[in-house]
Amino acid sequence: MKEDLIQLGLTKREAEAYLALYNFNEVTATELAKITKEHRTNIYDSLHNLIKKGLISYNIKNRVKYYQVTNPN
Repeated sequence: MKEDLIQLGLTKREAEAYLALYNFNEVTATELAKITKEHRTNIYDSLHNLIKKGLISYNIKNRVKYYQVTNPN
């Protein structure tokens, strides 16, 4: 599936972040960095790009952003 996302225009890091998010209801950037074993700075870059592409969104709870995959339709 990661290769399919890359063929659709995502970078390797974006694809990995998206797939990790897909398995969770909501997750913080710090938690996602631990899950993917990626540096937090890179995770923030990937999350920003995925938001711009409309693939993920976030909610703010107690001043913390929680990211989730948007409806793929």
